[in-house]
Order: sequence, then structure tokens, then C-alpha cells
Amino acid sequence: MEPEVFVDILSDSLFIVIKLVTAIVLPGLMIGLVVAVFQAATSINEQTLSFLPRLIVTIVALIFGGHWMTQVLMDFSTSWCFRSLKSQDNVPWSTPSNSLFRCSVTICCRSSGSAQ
Repeated sequence: MEPEVFVDILSDSLFIVIKLVTAIVLPGLMIGLVVAVFQAATSINEQTLSFLPRLIVTIVALIFGGHWMTQVLMDFSTSWCFRSLKSQDNVPWSTPSNSLFRCSVTICCRSSGSAQ
């Protein structure tokens, strides 16, 4: 693997991690801020009042955003797999299902150690 390809994969993966973590953390951060302002205004110093709403909002964000997060990860992994296969053999790709099959076969053959 060339260093440029490694840097591309690393930068894309870090961007995706930041995007996915932000989708989970930001709603909890906003609710935490609202609860903190409420606690400061009412002088209530209850720890569970701060923790429980953030936990619930984070779980709800995972429930509603789980499909999108999974799709982002799948798109990332398949796009890099297809890019690596296209760069190895300059064969035109006919259908996405054929490409996915070739991608999975190539990954399985490489991971098992058999040469192609």
C-alpha cells in the first residue's frame, strides 16, 4: 500500500468517526446545558437530574440515527474496497452486485492467505 492511499483512508475514516460521534454527543450536550441552566436557576443540586436526561437523549439519538450511522459505515467500507479493486486490475465494473461479490471474495482470499 502506498503512503498516499494510507493517508487517504486514515483521513476519511477520522472524518467519519468525527461525524458519527458528533451525531451522538451533540444532543446529549445540548440537554446537559439546558439541565445545567435549570439547576443553576433553581439551585437544585441533584446528580441524577443531570445524568438521566442525557442518557435518555443519547439512547434516543442512537435509536433514531442507528440506521444512518450503519449506512455511512457501510458506504465507507464498500467504497474503499471498490477503489482498491479498481486500482489492482483495470477491469470495468458491470454491476454493483458483481462488484460486491468480487470485493468480498478478494477480501476473504487475502485474509485466508491464499494468493491470487
